[in-house]
Amino acid sequence: MQQNATGASGQLLPRYRQPLTFGAVLDETFQIYRKEWLRLIGILALLIVPTTVLMGALGAFTVFSLASNPGVLTSRDPADVLQFMGSAAAAGAVLGLLFGLATVIAGAAAVACTDRVMRGQEPAVWSSYGRALGRIGGVFLGMLALIVAYVVLVVLSSVAVLLWVLPGLFGLTPLVALVVWAANPGARQGWLKWLIILTTPFGLAIYFGIKWALWLQPIVLEGRGPVEAIQRSQALMAGNWFRSAGVLLVIGLITGILQALPGGILSILVGGAVGLQGGADQGYLAMNVVSNAANFIAYPLFGGLAFITTTLLFVDLRNRHEGTDLEERLSELESSSFAAQ
Repeated sequence: MQQNATGASGQLLPRYRQPLTFGAVLDETFQIYRKEWLRLIGILALLIVPTTVLMGALGAFTVFSLASNPGVLTSRDPADVLQFMGSAAAAGAVLGLLFGLATVIAGAAAVACTDRVMRGQEPAVWSSYGRALGRIGGVFLGMLALIVAYVVLVVLSSVAVLLWVLPGLFGLTPLVALVVWAANPGARQGWLKWLIILTTPFGLAIYFGIKWALWLQPIVLEGRGPVEAIQRSQALMAGNWFRSAGVLLVIGLITGILQALPGGILSILVGGAVGLQGGADQGYLAMNVVSNAANFIAYPLFGGLAFITTTLLFVDLRNRHEGTDLEERLSELESSSFAAQ
């Protein structure tokens, strides 16, 4: 039996040992989700729900503390205000980091679950988490590396807005360059690519955000380190950026709509009821609270779609670049020949 770097054995199913079209990636995403939706919800909910409850409890405690001491924000002593704001910012950063870590660990388990499904195996919540927790160091460091990298990219992109985007005629330059890129393959030079990236608003963040979108899969499925995993994702995206961006955009829109619908409907109903009783301000506040809470709760329901898609995309690009599908077919033939002797 073939075994990958993190211990999953078995060949990929035949339909995953061939290049997948744009539509096939999306179709396989929903097929896997329909088959394993209950396990995927359990995987994501196992960490996301307790973390969300903890965040809500600490947020409520902060609001209660502020309500019991309203003078802290109206104090004439700037030190009091700065101390309170600093404490709130630090608490928010810790909570955000905690939620991010819970999300990526749960996501790593969802990736492990998807990998087993693609190998025709019956996944389990605990075994999926076992593989994810076995790579927790790489997952955590990878998340931190990406946070730092994205902050740098956003800063550089903000500078680019002033230096290149505005002189780039507010989007006309990258639009014309994209038309040239699409219509004339011979003109696809490095300088044209960077012209498009640098003259597009936040083009650097968008470009590398897609390039690094598959960072989690190399850590979980191949046992790579965090920096190596980001480099691996970037290498696999070479020559497939637009196609990959399209797949990720479509699944992101679908997932976003599915997650927003329950919260939107519920917030309107609750906000309307509260507004009728307590006024427009209270109704608006209730809508925001209910909407945010519903979005957190809805994430375990549909968040697994993104991890399925990125895992399928990772396997597809690996097949295209490295012929991994051919290696598995050859291994299968060798095993069959050996068994027949």
